[in-house]
Amino acid sequence: MSALTIEHATVGYEGKALVRDLNLSLPEKSFLVIVGENGIGKSTLLKSMLGFHPLMEGEITLQDSKIGYLAQAKTSKRDFCASVLEVVVSGCANQKRTFFHFSKKQTQLAYQLLRLFHLEDLAHRRFSELSGGQQQRVLLARALCASRKLVILDEPTNHLDPNNKELLYECIDTIQEKLDGTIIIVSHDKEALSKATHILHLYQGGYVYLPKDEYLQTNLYQYYFGGDIC
Repeated sequence: MSALTIEHATVGYEGKALVRDLNLSLPEKSFLVIVGENGIGKSTLLKSMLGFHPLMEGEITLQDSKIGYLAQAKTSKRDFCASVLEVVVSGCANQKRTFFHFSKKQTQLAYQLLRLFHLEDLAHRRFSELSGGQQQRVLLARALCASRKLVILDEPTNHLDPNNKELLYECIDTIQEKLDGTIIIVSHDKEALSKATHILHLYQGGYVYLPKDEYLQTNLYQYYFGGDIC
């Protein structure tokens, strides 16, 4: 069964098409990496998957209506007055903007995710007091509170230093190892490609969608990345 199906989709805004006639079927439990030049439509496509932005044409079907979403680091709100635990458990509110009273089971899930990412010691710290890298890992845990079946990440390592980037990818490794779901990520990092099962490469005038091993044999990969994937 497909976790994601896109049929004859045209993605764009203000009447300008960025991606035309996009078709793909992504198997369950896959790791899809979306790559391409800046401004080519990667984030707009993610927003269409999330229902934040309408398609110009076509259809996107997701197997699961619950989605865990982590926005780009530069666009994530950083001034929450809540504690780390409250931020994580708020993912159970399905991405609503207000904090609510949560059940014991939901709070236990938030603690489990913090332990999974070795963040439990920060549970009662104010989110706004954390470093940018810590905040991004907390927001990744929040995304998993929303859904552990489908997680969408939009350039999650953007603006992170090498050490925090490595720590975030360790968290993504943990998701792959311990959670039985599908990951979709926009990234320019070779670390992301090394973990992928499938690649969607958007370029001016078209796209390539292939299993990773086939994509690595293409001239497009050689031109864009110019090196081997570990």
